[in-house]
Amino acid sequence: DLCPIAPPEKTKDDILLFFKLYDPEKEELRYVGRLFVNSTGKPSEILARLNKMARYDPDEEIGLYEKGKGLFLLASSGSDLYE
Repeated sequence: DLCPIAPPEKTKDDILLFFKLYDPEKEELRYVGRLFVNSTGKPSEILARLNKMARYDPDEEIGLYEKGKGLFLLASSGSDLYE
């Protein structure tokens, strides 16, 4: 279906963040999604959503690394990035 989709509702305090996932076995990055988040929020507030985007268990411990303005890298606790 090629119908346009309306953008999600957001407030003036929301910012758009993009997320990529690092796979240490394949040594590659892949896009996993984007989220509008409150600019004053904490990463722990979106942890469950990040795990779901990465297809991890809801309680999986992950690392979150900023790779540029608005772009973040996720890595599992087993990754060599997670130190």
